[in-house]
Amino acid sequence: MITVWGSVIVAEGKLDDLLEISRAHARRSRGEAGCRDHGAYIDTEAPDRIVFFEKWTDEDALRRHFAVRESAEFLRRATALARDTPTIEIYRSEPLRI
Repeated sequence: MITVWGSVIVAEGKLDDLLEISRAHARRSRGEAGCRDHGAYIDTEAPDRIVFFEKWTDEDALRRHFAVRESAEFLRRATALARDTPTIEIYRSEPLRI
């Protein structure tokens, strides 16, 4: 499985705009082949920070997601609403049974 963590520090007065496009992006992404989870969350300790968490079945599914025109458009719009450069971290992971 592939997990993706990202975050955006929102520019002042732009939180509602970022949340709106983030919700739409997550809903659309969850319909893509290979998407197991996709969501956007407000950081409870830094409410101007939106955190993104995604799970994909494999690298090919994630590559297809990044190739979708709407994904590029979301990134462009999110960056325009950000105070700083958005971050993204991608990991290969496996669930543990403990």
